[in-house]
Order: sequence, then C-alpha cells, then structure tokens
Amino acid sequence: MRWVAAGAVVDFSKAIALDPRHGDAYVSRDTLKAAMGDRQGAIKDCDQAIAINQKRRQRLLESRRFSIDLGRQAAGLLGFQESIGTR
Repeated sequence: MRWVAAGAVVDFSKAIALDPRHGDAYVSRDTLKAAMGDRQGAIKDCDQAIAINQKRRQRLLESRRFSIDLGRQAAGLLGFQESIGTR
C-alpha cells in the first residue's frame, strides 16, 4: 500500500509541475503525504491549496485536520503491524 501511495504522490507532483495552480492536486497529495506520515509535507501542500483558492479555505482546513488524523492512524496501524510481525 505504501508504494502505491508513493507512486500517487509522484503522479500528483507531476500534475502540479504541469499546472502549479491546480489546487485539487495539492489537496490529494496532502492526504497521501499525511497517510504516509509526512505531516509537514501535508501541511505545506494544504497551505498551497489554500493560497490558490481562498473560497475553499474552510474545506481545505477540514481536509488538513482529516489528513493529519489519517496520518496518525496510518502510523499507529503500521506500528501495530510491525509489533506483531505482519509488516
């Protein structure tokens, strides 16, 4: 799963390189980064999405909270899997 998310991060990074004003690409990459444990990268992407589209600011802030929570959950699950030897 982690390599799939990493590949998706690369794909969204390519989309952003083609269109740096593509706010949805930042939001999607933010969620993936948080799920992979890169909270700082997720926050940076969310900040960029907010800068691009102030009208969606509240939704993006909610996405940031969700992404950070998702990142914590994913990290907890990964730690649990490693502790019981299934990872």
